[in-house]
Amino acid sequence: FLYILMSNHELYLDIDDRKVRGVMISLATALEKSAGQNKVRTQAARQIRLALEGGALDTGSLLPHIASGDSDAIADISERLHLDFGLLRTVASHALSPFLRHIQRQLAPLATDFQWEKGHCFICGSPASMAELQGNNQVRHVRCGSCGADWTCRRLHCIYCGNEDYHTLGVLYAGDQKDTVRIEVCDTCHGYVKVIAAYTPTPDEMLPIEDLATLHLDYIARERGYSRSAVQ
Repeated sequence: FLYILMSNHELYLDIDDRKVRGVMISLATALEKSAGQNKVRTQAARQIRLALEGGALDTGSLLPHIASGDSDAIADISERLHLDFGLLRTVASHALSPFLRHIQRQLAPLATDFQWEKGHCFICGSPASMAELQGNNQVRHVRCGSCGADWTCRRLHCIYCGNEDYHTLGVLYAGDQKDTVRIEVCDTCHGYVKVIAAYTPTPDEMLPIEDLATLHLDYIARERGYSRSAVQ
């Protein structure tokens, strides 16, 4: 069982960390072989593979921090084992996501009337990836990039601290993209969430790609002092 502490709530997910470990080894091996002349990336991938194969890297301890987005804890593990923080987080996240998506597809039909307006996922505990304005009425849906969960949230509402004061809620955008892609920010908790006009829900497996495609919005928000998942 994968155990996650999520906003003072304990969450248990039925995931065999040994299977995730196997996927992580496969991903690290593939990266090691495909890095080509990039010796730094090759060495970083090899170190992760060896740490997994030798048992130095305990996936049972790592994965809850990956699922909950606890960067500080992941950084501590990376530093202790002399592993590349960014690569370790990426490999572990990609290895864990298929298992989380499987659980989400089983549990989501049971939560159709569940009210949730937070900035972390009600199924797996991961921080929200982005929000979508779906349908002709452009209803605001928050999406989890880890498991693909989808939950509705009021438009004038900060998903992190619950602020509803329009004086302290704002919008940032790049160029003329305001109507299709933008950033909603809160000056109370200094959190932000990326918002896209999707009309139909983005498929679960495409959410990480959509997140990467809007990476420039993360830079815009962070340059102005806002952070993702500001309050949990």
